[in-house]
Amino acid sequence: MGIVTGYGQFCAIARALEVVGERWTLLIVREMLLGATTFTGIRRGLPAIPRATPSARLGTIVAAGIAEPGAQGYRLTQTGLELAPVIREMARWATVTDGAALTAAHLDTAP
Repeated sequence: MGIVTGYGQFCAIARALEVVGERWTLLIVREMLLGATTFTGIRRGLPAIPRATPSARLGTIVAAGIAEPGAQGYRLTQTGLELAPVIREMARWATVTDGAALTAAHLDTAP
């Protein structure tokens, strides 16, 4: 039996998570929404991200049509820009509910 890489469900949420549900992916999109276009820019906003992860996740993001490479780095496509309200709503949910309580472990200000 091979490695299962998806949920294998018709559900739109499951299909979306197959694309953007891997760790760090939505945070990379968040950084791109905030203006990051390069590995350095992404790492600046995500100081705890493992060094090889931006490259791997950008490959997934590009393959899904969420971003595209260019002469000045990466840029979000219209499909990628459409994730902005999703990310905003997730941030709102985490801020106004106890569903994702903030702790000292969440402080990632170290360079």
